Amino acid sequence: FNVEIKQFNNFETTAIGAAIIALKGQGVYSCYNEALSSFVNISRIYHPCAESSLRYKRYFSLYKEIYESLANAFVQRREIERELG
Repeated sequence: FNVEIKQFNNFETTAIGAAIIALKGQGVYSCYNEALSSFVNISRIYHPCAESSLRYKRYFSLYKEIYESLANAFVQRREIERELG
């Protein structure tokens, strides 16, 4: 939370990532930053909102607490489903 998000101009980020790794491995680029600057164009930057970030952080903390408290219940549910089909 509370980090800047950069939106790439190109939708095919997975393919670009694979190409960058391959070209770096082949020695076409000496480092990943050099390859990134050749391939990646940023179309928009989203800046964090401090108030929202605090809210998300608190909700995420609550989510983790709820998840941990229910984890055993989900294991039991799965066992019942396996048992009863």
